[in-house]
Amino acid sequence: MWRNGLRHLLLTEFLHADAASFSAASASMKREGRAMLEAVAADLIRVPGVELSVILCEAAVNQVALPPATEVRIVADSDWQSAAVTVASQFPLTELLLIAPECDGVLERSTSHLRAQGVNVWGPSPEVMAIGCNKWLTYEFLRRHNIATIPTRRLSGPDGLPSDWDCCVVKPVDGAGCEGIVRCSRAAVREMMSTVNDPSKWVVQPWLEGRSCSVGIIGQGPGQPPVVLPLAGQSIQWTSDRPAYLGGIIPAECSSADEQQLMDLLQVLLEVLNIDCGYVGIDLLQTTTDGVTDWLITEINPRLCSSYIGYRRLAMSNPAELMLQESSLVQWNSERVVFRVN
Repeated sequence: MWRNGLRHLLLTEFLHADAASFSAASASMKREGRAMLEAVAADLIRVPGVELSVILCEAAVNQVALPPATEVRIVADSDWQSAAVTVASQFPLTELLLIAPECDGVLERSTSHLRAQGVNVWGPSPEVMAIGCNKWLTYEFLRRHNIATIPTRRLSGPDGLPSDWDCCVVKPVDGAGCEGIVRCSRAAVREMMSTVNDPSKWVVQPWLEGRSCSVGIIGQGPGQPPVVLPLAGQSIQWTSDRPAYLGGIIPAECSSADEQQLMDLLQVLLEVLNIDCGYVGIDLLQTTTDGVTDWLITEINPRLCSSYIGYRRLAMSNPAELMLQESSLVQWNSERVVFRVN
């Protein structure tokens, strides 16, 4: 344990720890990352028996509001992983909570490297991480298990797309949030082929009208069922065929029949996807055709998602206790919560 017998947690938000990435990140990515970092830090410090440290790069120190009791470890360059390894070697029972995007393999690569160095990274298993960090692997996994999802193809030009895909959505295979996503025509897909160096890094999906939602799932240990959080409605604004995630509403309105259909879908997912540790966000699209409602799983995010900001406002108890497996119960307020991250 940490000094004074307290459970020591090391919290790291990648963009605010890695100097080069902090400098290059868009303003929206910084705001979203900072909002999650501040929210999680505020909740972790309130868990009894916990002592919290946070890794920050020098440029981010004055832009983050952390609880007064937080120990801040400042790194001068982008070698934040070495700082995490140093803390873990000095205090072997330290647990690292990493908030990082899937982009460019950051989340999966960082987690794998730190675990190989003996750092106890608190999060999903390598198997769940691999499936969720690659949209093509996510699609293949869901189809292999006959779980409803949105049709997906690799970026291979319009000749490889179904004839009814007149309007498409192109996504980075390892993208996070709305970064890099564009809505376009089949002709535009053809034009993109001439500018993309590696088509395997992109996927194409049909544009479907529907309601974007998400559900947070928190693992509770080996052999224990995970906690499924309330349905969250996503607020997504499209401008010039590019989306921006603004926040959402929790719980989202949902009829009892639609809710049961959703719970049945998630039950099937959890039977084949072992979420026993960490936070996993499931993105969904609710479509309605001829009066028939369907739920489609669009993404599996093996990381803390910004919807946590809304969940913590809805909760009457501390949701961080769920992530630390200090409790498997949470009390929710009866009023809906609207939250914004951008």
